[in-house]
Amino acid sequence: GVGELTPKAIVHIGSHTMATSDGQFTVTGLEAGKYEVKITSEHFHPYEGNITITSESVMLNVTMKTKYTPEEMDLFARLVYAEAAGESTLGRIAVAASVLNRLADSRYPNTLKEVIMQTVEVDGKSYYQYSPILDGRIWELDPKTQPEAYTASMQAIYAALAGEDPSQGATGFYNPSKVSPTSWVTQQPRTVKIGNHQFFL
Repeated sequence: GVGELTPKAIVHIGSHTMATSDGQFTVTGLEAGKYEVKITSEHFHPYEGNITITSESVMLNVTMKTKYTPEEMDLFARLVYAEAAGESTLGRIAVAASVLNRLADSRYPNTLKEVIMQTVEVDGKSYYQYSPILDGRIWELDPKTQPEAYTASMQAIYAALAGEDPSQGATGFYNPSKVSPTSWVTQQPRTVKIGNHQFFL
């Protein structure tokens, strides 16, 4: 699980493959013996181990670690805080999910840090993809003096890592009140509006 949340995972035991439900799985019909177990989940390092099946019920407890470094998670929390300041819990989760959706999209870099810090070049000038990096707001969150805000950002990230996606698959978002109606972002396919953010594919 991630906090109190349980990401979806695929479990392989012997010739059996199944998906978890609420972080749990049950397999029946295995003959007694030793089996290799592999558990995979999108944002986590795979688990590999062994289990010995006897005539009794056997329970396997597994803790999976995220693929992302502490540095990336800290950067991610700061971005969510800066981008979703004043937004609801749902709005923070949607922002976090949209970042993870970029990570899964071949149009964007393939590490979390590179997605967050990505720049694009327009007319010979480089621009950050996320405005809080451009204007420095991403560095305003201090985990020591603002522990509640930092925790709220991390909880939103954990929810997104566990598979929640209120953004409906979006890879970006913008505030319609702060963007010109002729901006390129307004021409993108929209998914949902949550709080002040319009999410788009």
